[in-house]
Amino acid sequence: MTQKQQVLPFELINDLGFCAEHKTIIVLGAERSGTSMTAQILHAIGVSMAPKLNATGQDPEFASLCLSPIDQEQAKKLIELRNQTHAIWGWKFPGNIKPSLYNLSRSPHFIVMLRDPLAMARKIRTTEDWQLAPAMRRVSQQQAEIAEFIAGTKAPVLFINYDRSLDYPDQLIKTIAEFSSIKLTVAKVTAAKLVIKPANPAYEKASSAPLIYCYVDTLTADNISGWVRSRMNTEKPVKIRLYIDGYLVESAMADNYRADLENTLMGSGRWGFSMPLPIQIQDGSVHIVEIYAATAEKFKLVYKTRYQKTKQA
Repeated sequence: MTQKQQVLPFELINDLGFCAEHKTIIVLGAERSGTSMTAQILHAIGVSMAPKLNATGQDPEFASLCLSPIDQEQAKKLIELRNQTHAIWGWKFPGNIKPSLYNLSRSPHFIVMLRDPLAMARKIRTTEDWQLAPAMRRVSQQQAEIAEFIAGTKAPVLFINYDRSLDYPDQLIKTIAEFSSIKLTVAKVTAAKLVIKPANPAYEKASSAPLIYCYVDTLTADNISGWVRSRMNTEKPVKIRLYIDGYLVESAMADNYRADLENTLMGSGRWGFSMPLPIQIQDGSVHIVEIYAATAEKFKLVYKTRYQKTKQA
């Protein structure tokens, strides 16, 4: 083989900032880029990625932080607790860059997963019913945001080419272990090899969109709006029910046409809804807001949140 043929699908930058004792391993990448596999490898070799890692390799507590405006105090307490428990630990959350969260972390070390954009877009099309072109735009935007962040950080960064790394399982495990300052054993390598596979059934099930999906765009003291879509029949609108504190307050068809949804997802785009909220939700108390959607058998809970009107609302 020539030297060019022997080049491995890994690259380390900013190694002068490398820390061997206390560090936080943060796995970045566009959605469907292999972040879940990497998180599972890290966990298998001894890097605590969560008290209880889910099938997508995420720490539910950190995932909830990343999905909403970050509560800095809550994040600081959670990170300090993990620092006290583990010298080396980490988490992964794909598709988003959260510098304020990284700034709270002790000696952050980033693993960045890279993958063919078409392969990622195809996975999104299969698991979430997106059209291919919008899915391509989605992963391309995420990759660009990650690249911009990495270009400005001085923290150590390990790049991994997901597509090619599957051909080098032993070297992949060794490279991740060295970057994480983890000493390998036969048992750790054996456990890590079990998660190096392109199609993990548990991951596929956990990462696919539910059969009935609800997304709320706005929730104010006067109105709740968003969309509900059934994967079983993407041309047919879904009947929904709105409950406040366990009481039914409104029934409607989620059948408003949304051009943005038709241009993104497969189907008619007639999935939007907008419903007024009762005046009692404006009293400043905490209220439970729930949306149930009709299925072939019964109404199923598809959205639940707490709402409390503030003085500014």
